[in-house]
Amino acid sequence: MKQEKQIQWFLSELPDLQKSGIISQETAQALETHYKAELDSVSGRMQTLFIRGILLIGVLGLLGTLMGLASSVASKYLIDAVTGFGAGLL
Repeated sequence: MKQEKQIQWFLSELPDLQKSGIISQETAQALETHYKAELDSVSGRMQTLFIRGILLIGVLGLLGTLMGLASSVASKYLIDAVTGFGAGLL
């Protein structure tokens, strides 16, 4: 995030640097092309991290639900075994 702000600031400074004669038009264009690609790369990495985080939370939620279900079923069978409920069905 910090790097993204720094790149945006630098890109906003390029026209002033060019007008002041510090850099040429070609240099400004080359720097703009390079840092816009870097900005896209930073955004892409953040997007990938966000998507992976969402998937991880979803998988963990599903796993927690399945473990709760399995625990409930196991408890039901344990209670049935202890109380003798349904013993005639065996």
